[in-house]
Amino acid sequence: MREIKLNDLDNIVLGEEQAIPFLSANSYPAMSDKYIYMVSETRVSPIKEIPTWVGDVCRLAYKPRTEDLAGDKDGWIEIGHAGPEETGFPRNHNPGILTDTKGYMLSDDELVMYFTPAMTGENWLWSYDLYSATFNLKSYFK
Repeated sequence: MREIKLNDLDNIVLGEEQAIPFLSANSYPAMSDKYIYMVSETRVSPIKEIPTWVGDVCRLAYKPRTEDLAGDKDGWIEIGHAGPEETGFPRNHNPGILTDTKGYMLSDDELVMYFTPAMTGENWLWSYDLYSATFNLKSYFK
């Protein structure tokens, strides 16, 4: 993560790069008025069959916007995930969140996570499709 200031295009400021605890390289954010949501590709099970470089679970977590994004990893609260049990596929990766053009949530009531499932073995490359999972945030934040 890095802070970037674009309010003066003649003087763009690129902040120092910072690692965010808990998040993998394939992590993508979206914001609502109160929360920052993050989907992350993770490796939960031992991965020995090709594609070995592809994660098996896409995890959805959030933290209040009042907390430091790069702060303690314990500040992230997992809402749910899409893994082999939910999708029927051994690999689930490249997650993203449906947002508006500025990266904000379309609704505070639900979140749509997109991801790519894949098979393993010699036909792994030909099994890529775009799937989605919808999380009812109203029931989660009662």
